[in-house]
Amino acid sequence: MNITEGPVKVDNLIPASYKLTNGDQIVGYVEKLGMDDQGYYEIFFPVSMEVSPEFGLMCRLYNAYTDYDSVIISGHHIVFGGKANKRAIINYNNFMERLNDSIDIIDVDSRITHVSATTKH
Repeated sequence: MNITEGPVKVDNLIPASYKLTNGDQIVGYVEKLGMDDQGYYEIFFPVSMEVSPEFGLMCRLYNAYTDYDSVIISGHHIVFGGKANKRAIINYNNFMERLNDSIDIIDVDSRITHVSATTKH
């Protein structure tokens, strides 16, 4: 299905687009256009797309690391993404290990001594 075809319903879902405060334009499906009574939007299968001169068409999946098919947006912020899946937890733990390893490599004492020696009071 082409998202530009207009309000074509797919399993009672309508294609929609929302702009976030970080500038990302999210495209996905909604049950109805507009927010609910509490000011929330639920977007199913949300992605943002951009054209990069270096890489071509790039997409960001907003629910790749969750077990849910949708995200909740309030105003222009994602406020709920869902419970993290196993892949998300593994990637997060690997990232934190790499981050901690790189922090351990930095020789903080020599950097502080160097800065103190060159600082004029």
